[in-house]
Amino acid sequence: MFARPAQDVSISERRKLAQFPEFTISAFASGEYFHALELFMMDQFPWREEFLRLKACNQYYVFRQKDNHDIFIKNGTAVAISYPFAEGADKLAAKKMSALMDIYFQDMNIYLSVISDKAYFLAEQYGYPSIDYDLLVDNLRQGCPQASYIDLFTTLCADDYYKTDAHWKQDCLQPTVSRLISTMGRSMLASGYIVNDLYPLHGVYWGESALP
Repeated sequence: MFARPAQDVSISERRKLAQFPEFTISAFASGEYFHALELFMMDQFPWREEFLRLKACNQYYVFRQKDNHDIFIKNGTAVAISYPFAEGADKLAAKKMSALMDIYFQDMNIYLSVISDKAYFLAEQYGYPSIDYDLLVDNLRQGCPQASYIDLFTTLCADDYYKTDAHWKQDCLQPTVSRLISTMGRSMLASGYIVNDLYPLHGVYWGESALP
């Protein structure tokens, strides 16, 4: 349909792209075929990523919107707006974990921790909505009374995360690892490790924001 072959995936967005839909009478009659065709054309449009980047730059730098695709940037760090949290998801997760503990992990030492995202450290101070982590932790602890809670919030900071990604920097995890190991009554692991530098790192927020 277009001058170039259809692409299977978008590297920057880390997702599969829609493919040309198979024509069937039932899909045509129900309208599903045209919906799938529309998705295909949007995903396979020539110079799609260039247009997405142009749109993102206009929204963020020209029209001065506070975020683009629910990503905001402060001091060179890209942060995803994770608000709102799905209502009841924490209680449902606690219920499922508690059931697994009762079935498979009886008479074992069980620990519970919550890993925050970057928004926990940066969203509120820059005027963005953020998850109520206190309520989240309370619901998980109440729903998993078998588990001993280990607080990791005080062992992390915004600089412990990659600037354009959601993940921790491995070389910044020693305080967190130490907290986990000491609370569990274990001996410290060996401190030496091999450093492998991989460059460049285009994090998940780089792709989702569509910003250069």
